[in-house]
Amino acid sequence: MDKKELGKLLDYARVSQNLRDCYGWDGRHADPVTMKSVCDMQSFFAYLSSQVGLKKIKVPDVTGHPNGGLTLEWEKLIKERGKYKMDFLALTFFGDKTVTLESDLEYLGIKNHEEFDLTTPLNNTIIQHVNYF
Repeated sequence: MDKKELGKLLDYARVSQNLRDCYGWDGRHADPVTMKSVCDMQSFFAYLSSQVGLKKIKVPDVTGHPNGGLTLEWEKLIKERGKYKMDFLALTFFGDKTVTLESDLEYLGIKNHEEFDLTTPLNNTIIQHVNYF
């Protein structure tokens, strides 16, 4: 990812928050994406890029979460011996200074579901997962 792509990502996150700034934005009963969630994601990305370098981070998909959070998703399709495997990583920010990591790295045999505090130094698990993609 370069600075231009990062700018687009952050702009998209802000637009997502504005577009989903109403109850039921998903056609069901989703809570609005909170500005705190967007701010937590921006702070996380600033810190992550300072640790691993912006160019090493693949651009994630950004989606709203029905509980008012914002999710960054990475996917990798791997073909091995004629079979496909889909690895994924999702980082969800709820605006409470935490990030929830969910991953299924089938290729590496790793599944995780953990919550991390954003007020402490970034956990190596997150850095390793993001670097994998």
